[in-house]
Amino acid sequence: AAQRAAGDAPFVLDVRAEKEWNAGHIDRSHNLPLPHLRERLAEVPVDRPVVVHCEGGYRSAIAASLLAAAGRTNVSDLVGGYKAWVASQFPTVAAGAACGQGCGK
Repeated sequence: AAQRAAGDAPFVLDVRAEKEWNAGHIDRSHNLPLPHLRERLAEVPVDRPVVVHCEGGYRSAIAASLLAAAGRTNVSDLVGGYKAWVASQFPTVAAGAACGQGCGK
């Protein structure tokens, strides 16, 4: 959260299903469901750090491995996923709310 506020924000990649993302997500995160990651790899920037997350950590670990296998070296997995983010009371976008700048699917 501190890095996001400092202006050097990483690309936050949410690999949950679109339905999960629509129900609530980290502001300015980008939804790219895990089953589509390989075919849409070009949508993940190579010139900035990437933080991958899912609901609890299983899918994001797979996604981080796929990104590493594709030669990405600037990838981190958000430990505990979206559940941990919410439990820590970090900012989220609720279902039906407008996203901040850069928020996308």
